[in-house]
Amino acid sequence: MINVNVTKPLGKITVTASFSVADSGITVLFGASGAGKSSVINMIAGLLTPKSGHIVINKKTLFDSSGKINLPPEKRGVGYVFQDSRLFPHLSVRKNMLYGVKKKEKDGGADWEQINSLLGLGGLLDRYPDKLSGGEKQRVAIARALLSQPDILLMDEPMAALDAFRRDELIHYIAKLPALFNIPIIYVTHTMDEILRLADYVGLMSDGALINFGPALRVLNSNDIAEMLPERDFGVICEGRALSGGENELGIVSFGGGHIEVATGNLRAGGRVRFRIPAMDVVLSKTRPTTVGRNVYAGTITEVRERDLLADILINIDSDEESTHLWARITRLSFKETGLAPGDRIYAMVKSVVASSQFYELY
Repeated sequence: MINVNVTKPLGKITVTASFSVADSGITVLFGASGAGKSSVINMIAGLLTPKSGHIVINKKTLFDSSGKINLPPEKRGVGYVFQDSRLFPHLSVRKNMLYGVKKKEKDGGADWEQINSLLGLGGLLDRYPDKLSGGEKQRVAIARALLSQPDILLMDEPMAALDAFRRDELIHYIAKLPALFNIPIIYVTHTMDEILRLADYVGLMSDGALINFGPALRVLNSNDIAEMLPERDFGVICEGRALSGGENELGIVSFGGGHIEVATGNLRAGGRVRFRIPAMDVVLSKTRPTTVGRNVYAGTITEVRERDLLADILINIDSDEESTHLWARITRLSFKETGLAPGDRIYAMVKSVVASSQFYELY
């Protein structure tokens, strides 16, 4: 459905990106500010013209340098949600939503009720933008983009200006869009939590170049992203199914390494869950702990990376299911004192309370 191969010199860098996505999930472009993420989606939208390459969406060619094709933005069938909502201040919510609707469907067409219901806009239709919260403005901007019946939805850090509560609220709406409207989304962010909760595919950008692209779990556990993350975010990303929704205040998730218990009652039994186990929250022991019974995994050290003050230790977990691993981070001094080395048997422990803030239900 999406085929992008573009090159564009911009200042001191040249933005280059080549990727293909075959379904209507959410593709997240991740990288530091200035990495070229927004430039890529601006080229797809027609707001920036590539020097060379092509852009094809649903077999419709939007740009092709060799064929001298460059459709104007209004002819591309692209919906765009910016960092700021860019609503018209003199128009009501209803009129903002209907702004991009085709003339023959000025009532909003068949999607009006579904979009209104999904985004919870029924009570806001007669208000004006200055009477809306930041999260409400972004929901209206999303509704306006969807009502134009685009072939693809582009979102450029739509939650960058929102507080944590509003981000958490809006992310639930965004996660449901591809399945409900059969529409692919390309989403730009530099926030790991948004990737964990939304991404089906991830593209990593650095200094203008797309350095890694593929299914979310593969890219999120790659060496490339490890080099891009702050210390608190480095770890392993897993997916599983919630076996328990939180009896006795503990949720239980089955994953490749067995089961993990987490101190949260917010999981829906049977729901698909993606979670992160930060390396700094993994405790190691050469002998099986006798005082801690939950979230203890036996395994073998397969790799050690020593740095100035820290050591990162990769552990393959013993499991009858798929191969799973954990990263643990300890000080380099502790690593030397314990004498750990590749091939050693080890026990890794993850506290239920520590893990609780890292679990996200997927839609």
